[in-house]
Amino acid sequence: MRNIQSYFAEYLGKPILYKDKELPLIGIGLKTLSLYNGTTAHITANVEDCKIIADSKEEVIEKAMPTAIAIVRTGDENNILVSAVTLIGPSKIERFKEIETQLINLSGLSKEDYYGKRTRKREVVWCRQIHMTIFRRIMKYSFARSAAIFGRDHATAISSGKKIDDTYLEDREWREVFNDVFVTLVRKYGKEGARAFNGLTWIKYE
Repeated sequence: MRNIQSYFAEYLGKPILYKDKELPLIGIGLKTLSLYNGTTAHITANVEDCKIIADSKEEVIEKAMPTAIAIVRTGDENNILVSAVTLIGPSKIERFKEIETQLINLSGLSKEDYYGKRTRKREVVWCRQIHMTIFRRIMKYSFARSAAIFGRDHATAISSGKKIDDTYLEDREWREVFNDVFVTLVRKYGKEGARAFNGLTWIKYE
């Protein structure tokens, strides 16, 4: 997953919004941004307090930008700034947050261990298989990129779909875990979410 700073990096030298002021972005740190305030000094701002100013909602969509960090110019005679969330709605990655929390809770691990700890505990393996499959089929990540989230190689992601299918047919407890997540998936992504698992022998959604 791209970090938030990487989106801001594309706007170096351009104005961004900070506390209702448009200030040029002149530097990017690990969790902060440097903004020019018109004097020899600069402002160090927390990333979460800043928003990218896009010229249109199409720009936000084209760059696959999280809508929570973007403000869009209306381009009309008033040329006001409007939240991208208002114009577009939450992005795919933002809609995934609830599912991510659900998967982490089902795994029984902390968020840090969920992404970083090597384990064969079946609940964790199940949740990671769902996670990789969602990122591959909905976020359109490659096999390698979806597996890299957990520090694994592309072969792990390739096998995840088949393992989901096989385990679902064989294990009642697993079916309950998957069905619980699947309900959230469809609520968050609609038909696109349901179709993400089309092709598995037990799901047909048209």
